[in-house]
Amino acid sequence: MRALSKREARLVAVAILIAALVLADLVLVQPLIGGFSDRAATRAQLTDRYVANARLIGAVPRLVREAARREAAIGRFVAPDRDGGAASDALRQRVQSATSAVGGDFRGSEDLPGLPGTAVTRASLRLNAEQLDRLIALIENGRPLITISALAVGADDALVTGRATDLDVQIELSLAYHASAKR
Repeated sequence: MRALSKREARLVAVAILIAALVLADLVLVQPLIGGFSDRAATRAQLTDRYVANARLIGAVPRLVREAARREAAIGRFVAPDRDGGAASDALRQRVQSATSAVGGDFRGSEDLPGLPGTAVTRASLRLNAEQLDRLIALIENGRPLITISALAVGADDALVTGRATDLDVQIELSLAYHASAKR
């Protein structure tokens, strides 16, 4: 084997130095820089999460006020009865008092099956057209809301008298109820 010339020895030394630097870069520098960038990304995610959580915590009083407002407003739409029997009684009482208020005759009522959380009643009434109009307005504008699902009007007296003075009315009404609604 022959000895290397000065120029070849320098080239080999430079090649070894470059290999050592590349190896040092791969083994030491890159993992160190990669760790810094990974930790920086994690820090950015945690900062974003912190800001979002701070925003959410800041919104809690507003959300509590909104929930209280909605809980107070539920009474306009839902009866505060604990069960269907009490809701049916309240519905029947309301129809009976509204019928009496307009001057009509409440003939009776019966409970009908309905969806869970809903009381359904069919009432038989006797009133004239003006009283029926006022009764519907009373039912529509009262609280909690009552839904009129069916209305059947008969004018059997019209065959005898020639004009409809009193109407036989069958009306089906439903009322939503909820145990947690406040009175």
